[in-house]
Amino acid sequence: MSLYFISDVHVKQPNDFGDQLLTLFLRQDFQRGDEVYLLGDIFDLMIGGHEEYFEDYSNFFKTLKDIISIGVKVYFFEGNHDFHLEKLFEKFKKKHAIEEGSLVVVRGILVKEIAGKKYHISHGDDIEIENPNYQRYKKIVNNPLMRCVANYIMPYSLLNLIGKNASSASRKRNESRYQVTDDSHVKDKFRRSVLNVLEDEHYDFLICGHSHVKDDVILKQCRYLNGGYARIEKQCIKIKSNEVTFISLI
Repeated sequence: MSLYFISDVHVKQPNDFGDQLLTLFLRQDFQRGDEVYLLGDIFDLMIGGHEEYFEDYSNFFKTLKDIISIGVKVYFFEGNHDFHLEKLFEKFKKKHAIEEGSLVVVRGILVKEIAGKKYHISHGDDIEIENPNYQRYKKIVNNPLMRCVANYIMPYSLLNLIGKNASSASRKRNESRYQVTDDSHVKDKFRRSVLNVLEDEHYDFLICGHSHVKDDVILKQCRYLNGGYARIEKQCIKIKSNEVTFISLI
């Protein structure tokens, strides 16, 4: 069994560079029993259970259906640009008669044991320290009322407009944090975030995204892996028999 990870593709529209990268990732030589982890911010804007997304990103959903049909299990982690998606993926699973457990939407952190190793997997914003403004923002957009508004009240066109403005504001807000020439302070902060997690419990692997900074380091006997900003790195992470490989997509 092989594990494949990618995050922060930020697909903005059909057939853009991010969409092409995502397609290349989903066309890896998957085998039955492999697991695919989409670690959040795969899309620059996807909020709520609106079926218009099936048409907008038809290639993604078709490819997703195809790999699930050969026995690949997919985990979709909500990020800070793509969230409140349980209803959307429930509709997708029902439409294509996808077996329960073959496609899992994760909000927050997933802890599981694989091949005798303990994994801590997330988008990365749940473990980030020293960013109180973002944590306040996240609590607001993730509360049950906002989930209800996104799924049942706000029309797709208006949600799209508001979401695009919020997405743009989020990029501007985080530009100085995550998209600078010297990214050492961001890398250091996320390493401290990992160490903070490891204060409470040991993990063999901690894998996330969100920082837009690629990293591969051993911290307190835990291997911390971050694929970075996919549009820049053009890579995904593959783990087989606990051996890690960064695979070029282009």
